[in-house]
Amino acid sequence: MSEASQGNGALPSGMAPMLRTAWTIWAALLASVVMYGGVAFVVPGAIAGNLDVGTLTTPLVATGFFMAMAGGLLFRRIHRDLPVSGTPGNATEAEATRRVRKALTLMIVAWALFEGAAVVGLVLALLGGKGWPMIAMGFGLMAIHPPRRGLLAQVAGL
Repeated sequence: MSEASQGNGALPSGMAPMLRTAWTIWAALLASVVMYGGVAFVVPGAIAGNLDVGTLTTPLVATGFFMAMAGGLLFRRIHRDLPVSGTPGNATEAEATRRVRKALTLMIVAWALFEGAAVVGLVLALLGGKGWPMIAMGFGLMAIHPPRRGLLAQVAGL
């Protein structure tokens, strides 16, 4: 009996590279959000010109908020819908791999939505508005949703 099928939270060897790739993608997206914060801090209002940022603030903040909410709903779906119900250890390796790939795809889309909220904050900051709360929200959401081996093992049903 393999270690993965004993229900101890380990992933089969074929899924370990997928987890490493997910960590790399997550770290790159998180680093980019940190850079957005740095750019917003160093050059606030760089492209504002004579543009009235007040009329753009509400639509930009609403867009960033809805992007963050959509990402959160994707993670909710991963936690609620994807874990296998029943006895762990009954999933075939092919089925487990398919489920993990689906969960990782949803995670990457959610991370991109979180980063999108930070990009909206960067745009707002470059226009001369207060974009740092959106950037901070994007960073916070990325930071609390890293790829987790235990969640993927639960999704796989192992």
